[in-house]
Amino acid sequence: LIKPSLGLMAFPMGNFLNNDGIRLLVGYMFGPVSVVILVAHKRLARLAGMAGNLSFPFQAEMSLASGQAGKFSRIAAINVQVLFWASLILAACVIIIAPYLFPVWVAGKIHLQMGLLVLLVAAAVLEALWRLALGPALSTNRHVRASIGYLLVTLLVFPLAYIFAMWWKMMGVGVAIMLVNLLILIICSVFFVKYVGISYYTILADALTYPRRIIRELVR
Repeated sequence: LIKPSLGLMAFPMGNFLNNDGIRLLVGYMFGPVSVVILVAHKRLARLAGMAGNLSFPFQAEMSLASGQAGKFSRIAAINVQVLFWASLILAACVIIIAPYLFPVWVAGKIHLQMGLLVLLVAAAVLEALWRLALGPALSTNRHVRASIGYLLVTLLVFPLAYIFAMWWKMMGVGVAIMLVNLLILIICSVFFVKYVGISYYTILADALTYPRRIIRELVR
């Protein structure tokens, strides 16, 4: 259990780089006012990523189903379907209500930059999806290689944010954060396919299938 435990340490380290580290970079490049602007938009965008919490019960069930290939794959497929649609709905809600909620959020002190918010909402959704993709590996303590890849990719946020910010200012920072989360999703998806034993086509088909039966059961 030592390796899996050490592997888990990569995630808070990566979170520090992706959050506090990017704030330091923005403060260095544009000053403290820009840091406040980034944090305010990022906090609101994080609401779209709250759907990622739906993966935790599925991870527990996948851990119990370890060794039962059919049941394990089915649980993972339902997790993909539920979280994908929940993320889309939350993202749409955040973008729609942002012009009304944001002024209250910041007491009218900061102007809403919708372009930056959309990029950060996309990044939050991608983060929720890569955390889902990491679920099968975490539930069976096979996440060490994925955690190393996560930490290495997270380091890219600094050069990407610096380069893009020189071209597009704060929008460039948002692009960098989104791209890094996309790369992490790609890496975690490789491990998801490997451990769950289903194809990328099946994953996409499951994600795009509207979960009518699940919603009907929740309504009941």
